[in-house]
Amino acid sequence: MSDIFISYRWTDGASSARLIAQHLTRAFPGKKVFWDQDQRSPGSDLEARLRKSISESHIVLFVIGLHWFTRLSQADAAKDYCRIEVETALATSKEIIPVYVDGAREPEQRDLDDVARSIAGMEFLQIRHESFDSDLDQLRNAIRKKLGLAPSRHRIANINDVIGWGWEDPAKRLAEILVRLDNKLLGFSDPRDEGTVEQWEEIFWNHSEHWRLLVDNDDNIVGYWEMHLLFDEFYREVKVGRIAEDELSMEMMPDFHFGGDYPAYLSMIGIEPGHKNDGIGLLIESFFFVLLAGAFKRLFVSEITARAWTKDGKRLCRQLGMKEVQRAEDAVVDVEHRSGSMRDILTCAVDRGWTSSWLLELYESHWTTASAPGDPVVRIVVTSPVSRP
Repeated sequence: MSDIFISYRWTDGASSARLIAQHLTRAFPGKKVFWDQDQRSPGSDLEARLRKSISESHIVLFVIGLHWFTRLSQADAAKDYCRIEVETALATSKEIIPVYVDGAREPEQRDLDDVARSIAGMEFLQIRHESFDSDLDQLRNAIRKKLGLAPSRHRIANINDVIGWGWEDPAKRLAEILVRLDNKLLGFSDPRDEGTVEQWEEIFWNHSEHWRLLVDNDDNIVGYWEMHLLFDEFYREVKVGRIAEDELSMEMMPDFHFGGDYPAYLSMIGIEPGHKNDGIGLLIESFFFVLLAGAFKRLFVSEITARAWTKDGKRLCRQLGMKEVQRAEDAVVDVEHRSGSMRDILTCAVDRGWTSSWLLELYESHWTTASAPGDPVVRIVVTSPVSRP
C-alpha cells in the first residue's frame, strides 16, 4: 500500500516527477511514495498493478508537463497509462493534487475532453525552476494536511519572505540577525572572521539568489547558507586563505543573472543545534536546488571553496568526498581547507539522497558540450553547526 502515488508521463515532465518523488521520499520517511521509475517489463500486467496501487493510495499526484492535457485528451483509453491512472483516481475518490511543472499552464477547458477537464478544474500547485524550495514547501504542507499530519516544523525562506515580514529596514535587520547567529554558533574572537553588518547588508541584498534561510513556524531564522560567486583573481586568493571574510565586497562578485561558469565561495552552512535533526536536510537540499535552478539558466559553478571550522563541518566535507588542501604560507585565515571535484561532490550528494540526479545530469551535459575539459574542480569546505570563515 502507498500513501502517495505519483503519476507522470515519461516523455513530459519525467525529470520533475523524479525530483518530486525523491524529495517526498526524504520529507516523509515513514510514508510510502510510489512512482514507476523503471521501464515497464515485458509481459507484466501493468494496468492491473497501477489500478491496484492507486486504489490503495491515499493521495494521487498528477505531474503535469507542457503537453500533458493535450495528450490525455487525445489518448486511447485502452492504451494510455496516464489516462488509466486519472480514471482510476477519480473512480475511487482519491485525494488528488495536480502539480504543474516545466512551465505548464492551466489549459483552456473547451479544448479538453471530460476526463482531462476534471483535472483541469481542480486547484493545483506549481513546481518552478526558479523556486524549487518554496514550491516544494507548499506541496509538502498540502500533503501533510491531506494525511492529517501537523505542519512541518521548518521551511526554507528567501528574499521574498524577508520582504514580506514587514521589517522597517529588511536588508540591515537580516544582516544583523545573521551576524548574531554566526557569533552565537562559532563565537568568533577575531572581527576579520565575521565582517560587518554594513558589508553583509549590501552583499546579501544584491546577491539574494545565492543564500537561503531556515526558519521555524514563527519565522525565526534558525539557520542559513550563503555562497558567493567570485571573479577568478579574487577566488584564487580566497581559496588559499589570503582574503579574510571582512575583505569580501561586491566588487569581487560577478552578476549572477547572466549564464556562464564561475568559481564560488561557500561561506556558510549553519543551523542552531536544537533544529539540526529536523532542519539540516532541508537546508542542504535547498543549496542544491539553487544550483539546479542556476543550471537551467546556464549558470554553472565551476569551483567552490570554503573553510572548515568544526568537527561536524569536516565530517560533512568527507561525506561529499572532499580532501584537505594546502593553504598559502602567508594565509590570513588559519583554518582547514578541503576540496573535491564537482563530479565527486554531486555524485556523493545524489548517492546520499541530498539532491536529485537531475542536477548531476545537467552538469554532465554541460561538461560534455563545454569547450573546456569537463571535470571542473570544486573546492569546498563546510562547518557545522555553522560553516563560516
